[in-house]
Amino acid sequence: MILELVIVRAVAPMSGLPPVIYLHGGPGGSVLEDLAEALNSPIGKELVAQDQDWIFFDQRGTGKAIPRLDCGPVVLNDSGPASEAEVGKLIECGEMFQKKGIDLGQYHSRNVALDIQEIRKAVGAKQFDLYGLSYGTRVAATTLLHQPQGLRAIVYDSPWPPEAKWTEPGPAWVSREARELLRFCERQPRCLAQFPNLEQKLEKTVRAWLESGNFDDREKARRLALFLTESVYDAARVENLPRDIDRITRGNLAPLIAFEHSDAGYSDGLHMAVMCNEELPFEQSKRVLANGKGDQLAEAVAITMSRYSEACPAFRPSVPPRSEQSPVRSDIPVLFMAAGIDAGCPAELSVDAVKRYRNGRLLLFPYTTHQLSLNNSCARQSARKFLRDPEKFRRWVCADPKAKPPTFSKRKF
Repeated sequence: MILELVIVRAVAPMSGLPPVIYLHGGPGGSVLEDLAEALNSPIGKELVAQDQDWIFFDQRGTGKAIPRLDCGPVVLNDSGPASEAEVGKLIECGEMFQKKGIDLGQYHSRNVALDIQEIRKAVGAKQFDLYGLSYGTRVAATTLLHQPQGLRAIVYDSPWPPEAKWTEPGPAWVSREARELLRFCERQPRCLAQFPNLEQKLEKTVRAWLESGNFDDREKARRLALFLTESVYDAARVENLPRDIDRITRGNLAPLIAFEHSDAGYSDGLHMAVMCNEELPFEQSKRVLANGKGDQLAEAVAITMSRYSEACPAFRPSVPPRSEQSPVRSDIPVLFMAAGIDAGCPAELSVDAVKRYRNGRLLLFPYTTHQLSLNNSCARQSARKFLRDPEKFRRWVCADPKAKPPTFSKRKF
């Protein structure tokens, strides 16, 4: 296995501060390919490598890592595979990797934690900090639990603690966040006037699709599930959500078609290997479907999420110990930054988890979406302030510029 490192030197290094190792999200995401663009964005100008060196790498199986576990064109995101055909592609992919002699059981957060220690040694750092995003926070927590040598402090951006489950509660989370965004539209006179009764119209549309005996209609519901999951993650998609939902309920499926041909950015094989060997052994597909009943949006999402388990036999060579889903307790300084609009890493997970960190601090950004470092200047300033002196960080260092509900695009279709 080969991992490529990129070290970004601090603009104005502060004496005594260790390097920050960045952990991207996923599982199956990457960071190196788009790093130059990120460094020229507000993230690079307000947070990354201002006071400390930052170290970036694509986790094993992703991006520029060798081997990369990618399955080619597969319609997949955190809601699971879009259809039976996509499940078939994933099964073929997992079997192909195994025939090549790739041990899929080696791709999980515990081994990424080992990789982090090897990176620390390679750069000669006695101490290091971690900045984890989304699934990267799970890796950071695992490092804290199993490989804490030299670890000084952690920032969890959109935290996903090890004890969390995804597919069982996930459909209800996606439905809740999507509905709340549509209700924000209802509270804004201009948006309400342009797109009245969107939530009810969407429910009616999805109900008709789910109750139809027509295969194409049910596939529309499943594509909508992936579309909604991705939309509530992304600030740009949130801005256009009322307009897109209005189009869909009128029979214009262009938003779903456009999304179908987009790429979630995952190395699909790695995504499945981690999900099947780290998350899904502790979840049951029957509960996924049962938890979606009574809510049309959640039911549509539950159908696609339950498909994870259909593909897992091709990716699951081992079952992790149950302790891997135990809550983490620690005295190390940790900053939790949670978004109020986040179906993937909902804020209530952080509210609960931070209680077990004696030196943990929680900042909640009520109207910001997933990935605080991308979407919120105050979050970037807070993370930088925390990493300068984790022991003394106690409270907000800025006023949240997004402390009000999102506004929506004024463009008509």
